[in-house]
Amino acid sequence: MGEINIRNFRPSDLERVAEIMALAFEGKFQSLAPMPREEMPRFLTETGAVYSSPFPGYVVDEVGGEVVGVLALKWAGQKRPPGEYPIRRAASKYGWRKVLKLFLGLWLLEYKPKPGECYIEHIAVMPGFQGMGIGTRLLEFGEEFARNNKFERPHST
Repeated sequence: MGEINIRNFRPSDLERVAEIMALAFEGKFQSLAPMPREEMPRFLTETGAVYSSPFPGYVVDEVGGEVVGVLALKWAGQKRPPGEYPIRRAASKYGWRKVLKLFLGLWLLEYKPKPGECYIEHIAVMPGFQGMGIGTRLLEFGEEFARNNKFERPHST
């Protein structure tokens, strides 16, 4: 395994993060918007379902310069750039039903952290790199981030 590096997300990471998310959460995304597996990452980026801009608590894990994992933390009062949801454009390409079902599903699953709580919004590791401790490193990063910022221990629902 090459050099390991957890760092802040960069916009240039978007395609790789979308690929990781599409594979790691394939069952969830396919149940909301069935489509060929290879189309899902583009669908997630074109609908804005994968964050495209950096914000505090949004990190990737690189191994040998390759992004192989992603972690997004969430807390009350967190400053994030406004999301881009090009619904009309995405709906004309993929159909209103798929796009609306995706957003409804994501909205229903959204958790709003309480003040003082740090929540793991998502964590995902590229399938070929699972079982190598990458997810553990990302969780440890989240715990350290929460401790350093005086949050409760991060957790997920």
